Amino acid sequence: MDISNDFIDFFSIYGPFAVLFVSLFYWTLRTHTQREEVYRKEIASMRKEHEERSKRYYTLLNKFAEKYDIIIDKILDIEQKLDGRE
Repeated sequence: MDISNDFIDFFSIYGPFAVLFVSLFYWTLRTHTQREEVYRKEIASMRKEHEERSKRYYTLLNKFAEKYDIIIDKILDIEQKLDGRE
């Protein structure tokens, strides 16, 4: 009988704290999972935007490179014409 009273006293003192701890721990895990899912979606959208931006920059740089080649060819033509005059 003494053991059962000690058992009841122990859980009456520490039981609410154990329940509170478990409930807060579960709540923390659940909110962490939800927050992690939001972060993963955001990272995926950022990665997609980055890939699209990189493709646009690559295309733009290719266009600049083509124009640069044309300008260099024209400069070389002008130099050859000027060298021929002298």
